[in-house]
Amino acid sequence: MKKINIFLAVFIMLNISMITSLKAQWTNVPTTGIEGTCNVSKLFADGTDMYAYVKNGDVYKSTDNGDTWSIFNTGLPANVAIVAFTATPTKIYVAADKNGIYESDKATAGFTKLGTVPVLTNSFTSLENIKGTLYLGINGKGVYKCVISTAAYTQLTSGLANNAVVMTLTTDSITGVGRRLYAGVATDNGFYVKNDLDDTWVLKTISNEIVATNKAQVRSIFANQGKVILGGSSSTRGLLYSGSTTDFVTYTFTKTETNLPLDQQINAVTLVGNTIYVGNSRAVWKSTDITLPGITFSQVANGLQSPRASTPDLMVINSELWAAQASGGYMSSNGGTSWTRKLNMPTATTITGFKENAGKLYANTSSGIYESALGDGSDWLKFGNGINGSVPQFGLAFGDLGTYATCDGALFKLIGSNWESVNVEIGPRSFNHPIYGAMSDIAQFKNTAGVTRLFGSYWSSAGIYRYDGLNWALYSTYTATENSDGLFESGTDSVGRVIARFFLYDQEANMLFSLSKNRLQISKDFGNTWTWRMGATTAATPSGYTLTLGSTTVRSAVLKTIGAQKFLFMGTGKESSAWAMGKSEYAPDLTDKIGTNWTNTSTGNNNDVRDIINFENTPILVIRGTSAGTTNSVNISTENGINGKALETGITATKSSISCLGQFGDYVYLGTKTNEIQRYNVKAVPTFLATAPNVGSITTTTASLKATSS
Repeated sequence: MKKINIFLAVFIMLNISMITSLKAQWTNVPTTGIEGTCNVSKLFADGTDMYAYVKNGDVYKSTDNGDTWSIFNTGLPANVAIVAFTATPTKIYVAADKNGIYESDKATAGFTKLGTVPVLTNSFTSLENIKGTLYLGINGKGVYKCVISTAAYTQLTSGLANNAVVMTLTTDSITGVGRRLYAGVATDNGFYVKNDLDDTWVLKTISNEIVATNKAQVRSIFANQGKVILGGSSSTRGLLYSGSTTDFVTYTFTKTETNLPLDQQINAVTLVGNTIYVGNSRAVWKSTDITLPGITFSQVANGLQSPRASTPDLMVINSELWAAQASGGYMSSNGGTSWTRKLNMPTATTITGFKENAGKLYANTSSGIYESALGDGSDWLKFGNGINGSVPQFGLAFGDLGTYATCDGALFKLIGSNWESVNVEIGPRSFNHPIYGAMSDIAQFKNTAGVTRLFGSYWSSAGIYRYDGLNWALYSTYTATENSDGLFESGTDSVGRVIARFFLYDQEANMLFSLSKNRLQISKDFGNTWTWRMGATTAATPSGYTLTLGSTTVRSAVLKTIGAQKFLFMGTGKESSAWAMGKSEYAPDLTDKIGTNWTNTSTGNNNDVRDIINFENTPILVIRGTSAGTTNSVNISTENGINGKALETGITATKSSISCLGQFGDYVYLGTKTNEIQRYNVKAVPTFLATAPNVGSITTTTASLKATSS
């Protein structure tokens, strides 16, 4: 009896060990080598010191030309944007949006509020200092001045409306004349100059230089020793004006005809000698012919986030050019020819997706693409030069046509070790520069005939794009023409324009799927023609979708073979008591029925289903869902999508930070918004998991397991 009880105890211990071992199966994957990012929106130079505002609420300071940065925000309000900096010889001042002006000694951060700004309902835009008086620009409330010594605020309304939409302030001085304050306003034909001896504003009109129907809305101003450059807002089509003055009274301005993208406002402009730099919503531009009537700009984006990344601020310090972008603070020491990311935070990088190719693991992130040749993350290296911004989950495609990627909507091809931007030329939609495109997700497939095609979709124009290595084709619009079985087929008018999100392809069945907002597009001829499924049940839009799965945004999808049947699994947003995940059988002879007959899969019912990971030749699916778009859950089903169990024990990341799931070999990978990666060996999950008790609820006390004898 004693021997039997000993064996029983050993058996129990082994089973407890097997069950509790599930807790340890999520293991950390190193992220060393993955660069940090941070969303920089404002830069400021004060002598040799530099300040930057990062959109997580922090101010950073550098005293060594940007080589190192430290947080400098003690005393500042949390979660309030800093829109501007200015300084006196001993103090640094910041404008905290809709909150107030704060001051601190330069040596050590210790900000305190300077009085009370009378208006806190409108957005602050700018802050300047002249002789111990601060000037605060407010959108829709003009300009307030604050004498530092008294902390008293006064609105300056002489010559400037008290509801003026002030977009920017800057100062300039002319030797022998003095210093003046400029204001760029969105509602007048020109800009304003404040007199030196009083608080009266004088409008300097430049309306004769522009189309009469457009006012010269000034978004940015550069001024130095009488040279003035005005950058327009998007409503004035990004026009640029160059001029000069010798006395702040008489100005000569010329509307400069440029090749800048005219639908983008000019956020920042600076001049170094006769070289002008412009930051707009499409990176940074440079011209050396500022003195000519027509200026030709070239984009200088090598090393920046991407050709389509917005640049909210530019700064020159110690002959080096700095640019603020959503992925960091960048520095160029060669006039914009190349850039280096100098301000970043390692923990601020978001992992957006994973991809396996040729036995290697790739991570798409908010700071570019990274490769792990070993597949375990111990050897991350930047994959190609030229992409430093966010690459979407389905923004990387390998194949016979080459390696392609998307970043900020621009399409790139890997040439050697460099990412080169690709122009998309399609009839009336010719994106002859990457700034004009808006490419989202891409995929590359080969059919059984050995033909390879690249598929993609643009954010800014509906349709499915296909590339054969030489030419682009566009499949853009559909018509609501009902056929005999009550479904709607593809056509040629503009009733239902579709922007695809991602693509799936079954080579054996030659079935190509494109998934978009609340529609499923199907092609049996490798993209030549498409059939439309799902949508609302009115004649104005495609019908035939039973609505049992939901008519919201398609979040995720996979193809899975179960026995002799092929299924499309699809996850959507959890709205209107609709399903969050379901499956529909597909095969070439079932084309007319795909997307009409759905079966509920209960695993994802409580959340938006954002990721579905399929382990082919097994009944395993791993699903990531979100509740209210924030709290994530990870579940596993060993029954082809039903009876899912939580697979969260051992996940160290907070549920709100999980950003994606991916697959590599037998592992499911998990990425976060804080540059963390974990993985789980899914095929090591015991077959009893589907019916086993919740692992997290099992508690053991080893002291209670002892052998007894009779």
